[in-house]
Amino acid sequence: MTNEEILLGSSAPTVVVGYANQNEDFPTFGFMVGRDNGLSTTSWSGQCHLCDGEEVLYTTWTNTRQVNTCFEIKRSTR
Repeated sequence: MTNEEILLGSSAPTVVVGYANQNEDFPTFGFMVGRDNGLSTTSWSGQCHLCDGEEVLYTTWTNTRQVNTCFEIKRSTR
């Protein structure tokens, strides 16, 4: 559950789908999380590197939330 769901006292099913390349030394990966009964989708992509003996994930993400009009579309993605 997210902090928002805990504070509001509600939660909905969460779907997680992902892929990781396990055939290379520094694999790329990506995964998507669908939340709020499909009203919000967050996607991550990145790569794992070994930095000073420690595994580090370098990632980027985007979150898109459903909006009701074309005028709101700029607010839908962060």
